[in-house]
Amino acid sequence: MKQTLLDKLNAFLLKKGFTIKNLTRTCFDILARKNEQILLVKVLEDANSVSRESTEEMAAVASYINASPLIIAGKAGSRLEDNIVYSRFGIYTLNFKGKSLDTH
Repeated sequence: MKQTLLDKLNAFLLKKGFTIKNLTRTCFDILARKNEQILLVKVLEDANSVSRESTEEMAAVASYINASPLIIAGKAGSRLEDNIVYSRFGIYTLNFKGKSLDTH
């Protein structure tokens, strides 16, 4: 599930003009940049699996490079609703649907 979501998110970001780098062995999965905008994205099946300590580390790393941290997840205990932005310990959290690839 995670790899499929990563692939769809990568395609979406590329379509929107971002340059992307998939990350390994870090607290983030994707680094995306478009002009001065930098996104650091963590992809999870369940946002509740991220601890407060992890989100603090994510915020610190993002702050260091002036990036926006973001969690993409399918659920947080229960399914995350479409078009709603949640917060997990201060990090914006939302779901991502493949159909979003067709929006402009």
